Amino acid sequence: AGDFSRPTTQKHQQAAAEKFGFEVGELTAELAKQHGYDQSVKGVVILSVDAGSDAADNGLAPGMVIVSVNGKEAATVAEFMAEIGGKSSSDGVRLRVLDPSGAKRFVFVTPAKG
Repeated sequence: AGDFSRPTTQKHQQAAAEKFGFEVGELTAELAKQHGYDQSVKGVVILSVDAGSDAADNGLAPGMVIVSVNGKEAATVAEFMAEIGGKSSSDGVRLRVLDPSGAKRFVFVTPAKG
């Protein structure tokens, strides 16, 4: 695993991402290089995943990059949060993720209960 610094985001944005069991940050050039991503990759990097969450159960892991949410590009944390922030407590989201090997796949995650 890499050394991920915590992004500075607003409290409501953190809560929106955390309800899905993971935290994201901007994919900087340094993080892209560290994980072997091409500089052309646009998305948000997964910084942490809660053990036992739907995100963890579906194979999300730190270092993966989320490139879209529900079919809409998520090149920045702001774009990512705009897509997931308005979801109700029971709505899931479809993420297109890229791992360091270059494999892309879709993952559907639901918010944590309670």
